[in-house]
Amino acid sequence: MLILATQNRSLAWDETKANIYLTHVDGCGIELSSSFEFEIGDAYYKISLSNADGEFFANYSFSEITDGRQYQNLKKLEVTIRDVRYRITESENAIMNGLRKMTKGK
Repeated sequence: MLILATQNRSLAWDETKANIYLTHVDGCGIELSSSFEFEIGDAYYKISLSNADGEFFANYSFSEITDGRQYQNLKKLEVTIRDVRYRITESENAIMNGLRKMTKGK
């Protein structure tokens, strides 16, 4: 649901300097972050939920090695957030269309 709401632009995400994505649903917070543990060579996504007072009541951490499906779902969410925030797909399409026009008939 988070991915769909983000794709539809119904849910807006902010980004901190520490590359943590933040949003709110009905006043309750959601934070998404990622990390890599060099010692064991594993990547993680962490999603945290808070109440309307900003108090965290749940933290979930998913490892690429041990929690593959959940990890991939959060990775897809991060890719979707970045795509919407930075208009990546839209920009890539504009660049490709512009290049096609420039090279048409050559």
